[in-house]
Amino acid sequence: ISAQLPKSELMKTSGTSGSDPSKLHEVIGASDVKSAGNSPLNHFRIIFKEALASVFGSLACVYTGQPLDTIKVRLQAQPKMFKGAFATLGLTVRKEGVLSLWKGSSPALAGSLAENII
Repeated sequence: ISAQLPKSELMKTSGTSGSDPSKLHEVIGASDVKSAGNSPLNHFRIIFKEALASVFGSLACVYTGQPLDTIKVRLQAQPKMFKGAFATLGLTVRKEGVLSLWKGSSPALAGSLAENII
């Protein structure tokens, strides 16, 4: 914070006389809040933008990692049936189709959304 703020602004937030705690969000680098003003619509836009970023981040994370997790779980649950990761991938796709690699992605997505949106 000290690299971003002029010395006069640091003095305002350091607890010295004349500091105004209600303006702390303006000083600590919350640029979105500072530029948006205090309008409820502007605060809603900021929250919506953050929530949307969380949703897309969760989607990307879950749907790129889920096939690997499915393969890993199958190897752990049935080690005698599968010989390795590539054999598990091939057998799963042949028997159940490509979409079976994303089995269980809904609960994983719900957990990721709950974790990231807060």
